Amino acid sequence: MEKLISIIVPVYNSEKYLEKCISSILNQTYKNIEIIIVDDGSKDKSVEICDNFSKNNKNIKVFHKKNEGVSIARNYGISKAKGDYILFIDSDDTIAKEMIYSLYNNLVDNDADISMCNIIRIDENGEYVDEFNKKELDKNPTITVMNKEEFIANILDYKCYFTYATNKLIKKSIMKNTKFRENIYYNEDGIFFIDLSKNIKKAVYIGPVSYYYYLQNSTSANAQKFNRKYATIIDSFKIMEDYFNIFNFRNKSYFSYRYINYAIECYHYSIKYENLNKVDKKEMKRIINKYFKYAIKSDSTPINKKINLILKVCFPKIMLSIKYLNYKKTK
Repeated sequence: MEKLISIIVPVYNSEKYLEKCISSILNQTYKNIEIIIVDDGSKDKSVEICDNFSKNNKNIKVFHKKNEGVSIARNYGISKAKGDYILFIDSDDTIAKEMIYSLYNNLVDNDADISMCNIIRIDENGEYVDEFNKKELDKNPTITVMNKEEFIANILDYKCYFTYATNKLIKKSIMKNTKFRENIYYNEDGIFFIDLSKNIKKAVYIGPVSYYYYLQNSTSANAQKFNRKYATIIDSFKIMEDYFNIFNFRNKSYFSYRYINYAIECYHYSIKYENLNKVDKKEMKRIINKYFKYAIKSDSTPINKKINLILKVCFPKIMLSIKYLNYKKTK
């Protein structure tokens, strides 16, 4: 008999996408599922949509709570889950019809703790954002099995399949007391799986089965205005840095590029805006001195990113003014 899978869907003001999201879950070829919808204080029609789905589907449970953020909502969903496996789905995304079935079989067949699939980024019109995604869909099915060290390395290398929470089926027994860190608002997915990795023996990837990630340009990490929540991204990179000190990873270039960028931003905006002092001047210089060579000398770092990084290190105020030209303080 198929094991019960708990699908946790945090919801916040998602009325535009919610029906399509939940319908894609209900239409899965794998049927032994419970859908746990955590309404995180929505103020639109999401509340009504959630309740209507619950009335018409016995395997949907809806919980309403005050708005506290996606990490707390996911943790709340975990506490209510009855399944042997956990899967997170964002309320503005959809999943391929056979995704859960493929993830489950792939996990069981390979005796893995985590099974993951491809991420397809789409825009409002359902068009592919990346040419890479189109090529992935044309590939023959592939299965990649990895141990704990390989799994962590891919997260730290910032490989796209590994830094999302929503494309992974997780054996609940390995989660134990591991939860999403509720004081980190960016890169929280990657940190969750780094924290979880201590309990992982084996992970597996299958392609080209897909999770469809709706890319909202206004809320993407690169488009975000700097604010208190965004400042917590430096905390996540400090956690990742600890793992670099434990393991000898093959590629530090992308991590280094991002870490330096965020260190500069957090330092300069902590001066401009109170309560954002995530990085002091000494710490910023330490990060630059330690990781600059990895970002600049690496063949995997594009030349335009190298130039941008050099300019940002030399002229941080000018470069930040350009990036946040229309920035307004966000409380």
